[in-house]
Amino acid sequence: MRLLITNTRTGQAYAIIRSLRPYAEWISATKYGSSWLTAQTAAAAASRLVDRSYVVTSPEEDWAAGIIQKENTTREEQYIRDIMAICERDRIDTIFPSYDPQVYILTKNRERLAQLGVSILAPEFETVSILLDKFNQLELAAKTGFPHPATFRLDEHDLHELAERIEPPWVIRPTASARSRGMAVVRRHEDLAPVAEELSDKHRDLILQEYIPGHQKQNFYIMIGRNHEVLSLIAPKVLRTSHRVYRNSSAAVIFNHEHEMRDRVVELIRPLGWHGGLTVQTKIDSRDGSLKLMEINPRLGSHTWYSTEMGIDTPLMQWRSYQGEPVEPVRDYPSKALLLEPFEDFIGLLFVLTDSVAFRIMKLFGRGSTDPDSEPTGFFRMLNILRKDYFGPHQKAFMPQFRYALSDPMVFILKSWAVLRYELGQLRRSGL
Repeated sequence: MRLLITNTRTGQAYAIIRSLRPYAEWISATKYGSSWLTAQTAAAAASRLVDRSYVVTSPEEDWAAGIIQKENTTREEQYIRDIMAICERDRIDTIFPSYDPQVYILTKNRERLAQLGVSILAPEFETVSILLDKFNQLELAAKTGFPHPATFRLDEHDLHELAERIEPPWVIRPTASARSRGMAVVRRHEDLAPVAEELSDKHRDLILQEYIPGHQKQNFYIMIGRNHEVLSLIAPKVLRTSHRVYRNSSAAVIFNHEHEMRDRVVELIRPLGWHGGLTVQTKIDSRDGSLKLMEINPRLGSHTWYSTEMGIDTPLMQWRSYQGEPVEPVRDYPSKALLLEPFEDFIGLLFVLTDSVAFRIMKLFGRGSTDPDSEPTGFFRMLNILRKDYFGPHQKAFMPQFRYALSDPMVFILKSWAVLRYELGQLRRSGL
């Protein structure tokens, strides 16, 4: 296999590279950003396991704006030409996209790449397109009876009438997005129209959603075979969450494959006819304890390492399945272990301190949290939690960027910088 990895700024890319390196004769990687210098900060592309990396045209802008169509935009056409040039130069025969815009663009150009002898490890565009629209996902949930927040397309309803039907706060978000890009939580009625107008300047289609209170999320990471059978499904239990300043909500989880909603999740995704990795993201509603669908990501998730570090090699399973090789479903799942992201925890501890101070100042001025169920943990309590997690007797596994920091240092350095940069950006946006 001569492999191309396209989304090297995401965590799953590094897990895929580590998984498939033993089977790949050659690995190329692409990176992009607002500038050449920004492009160089794509962590996975800096890995010593990558043979060559390239800066390409960004494929995200038109997708993020909600321009979802069979034909390429001018920007997308340039991206595809960049990809085809790399494939010809490095004799690439396999592309493994694992982030929404690349899955979208590459699958709709599958035939052009096939003429170069390149296969795409993702379903057909017609299948992918169902999940490109967040509203379509929630309609699917409604049809299968899966709990989900009340959701409406803004272009089909009057904004103020919707505000009367749904209690505040409200969520406004684009139908095409990932990693909460373009999402806003609005608490006051007078802010609804300005926020919607601001977002509509950047995104073609917007939805207004009921806000689901609570701080506990539950994700399901699923691998589906070519006959649409479930090859693996894990449902890690998240231990730490925060939703004001430090927004990483899963720096520590307990590995788990059992969950009372497991069969309901399988029933939800079965009509899709999917082949490959999927991430079903849900949140536990603090009002009644029910689990509500937030979104379905049509790809391997950023926490693919939860599986790979526990011996369930989902990238390899996806590649072999697309090769037409038999892949046996996982039957004997590993025992429970604590899965840790050390740098995120270290940064998180600093932000917990900032968060606690900010929260108390806000309360003095009569401003509460958007979500009263996610009050700050407290610095010394968090310090004690981390001590028990990192120095306790239980089985532990660490994210690969940390685990392989000595043998692959640039990945760790750039990943750490990305986390710090993101959190500083959150501070600026929060006005602290």
